[in-house]
Amino acid sequence: LGTALVAALCLSAGVGTARADAVLDWNATAAALPIPAPPVQARIMAAMHGAVHDAVNAIEPRYRTYRFAIEAPAGASQDAAAASAAHAVLVAMVPAQKAALDAALAQSLAKVGDERSRADGVAVGKAAADQMLAWRAKDNFDAKADDKPGSGAGIWQRTPPGLAPGVLPQFGGVTPFVLKSADQMAARGRPALASREFARDLDEVKRLGSRHSTERSAEQTAVAVFWAGNEIPQLNAAARAASQARKLSMHDNARLFALTHMAVADALIVAFKIKYQDNAWRPITAIRTGHAGVAADPNWESLLITPP
Repeated sequence: LGTALVAALCLSAGVGTARADAVLDWNATAAALPIPAPPVQARIMAAMHGAVHDAVNAIEPRYRTYRFAIEAPAGASQDAAAASAAHAVLVAMVPAQKAALDAALAQSLAKVGDERSRADGVAVGKAAADQMLAWRAKDNFDAKADDKPGSGAGIWQRTPPGLAPGVLPQFGGVTPFVLKSADQMAARGRPALASREFARDLDEVKRLGSRHSTERSAEQTAVAVFWAGNEIPQLNAAARAASQARKLSMHDNARLFALTHMAVADALIVAFKIKYQDNAWRPITAIRTGHAGVAADPNWESLLITPP
């Protein structure tokens, strides 16, 4: 845990002291929002950065428009456009954070000295955000769906200690950002339950994944803890550090983070679609009941609590 915390602090400290632009500033703001579920935050980040890209690119066209063609008056501020687009998307999708986001917007806009340029940039950003929000309002994120726990070998069951329902069972039906359909990516077949490959994998998870494993190294434990929970903040800290090391322009940052988050969001949409279609059991279920020659261990616990 100590190693993981030091790594996280080094990343955040390095980013905090380096030169930033409006895209990096708002990426850091969005990544720090208290959103515990990675798929939810990934959808928000992709929507925000898609709008930011099209707003910045509308003022100085350099790349292909992602989705929304915006009319931009000459001289509009790109910084104001990026901040305005990011703010409008985040306030709509994370309304509980409006006060903090309003303060961040005021801080961003205070850096743009020319009043006309600032106002025009704000209008461009708001236009991009409005179109993005109108599109994502119909992306099936709020659709109703249920998890489908079952019984028997290979079938997913709710896991201890909380026996909580499966999270976000509807997420696999969300409209992707780049893919035409989540069905473009097919699931790789899992090993047959009676195969030696399955028995080997299950035994490995049992030995190395146990809370009290004597075979897992301290480094492996630190890596697991570092990536536990929501990986979005860590991924974005690394991306910001890479951007600043390469001294990317704001235009290139807008493109980098839009492409990154659309890929992340679509990967999670596909993963959740396959997850609920396959409905495969978690290791803790197989290990506690025993399977494929691996002895049952009714009291086995994993290092990290199995996500529902």
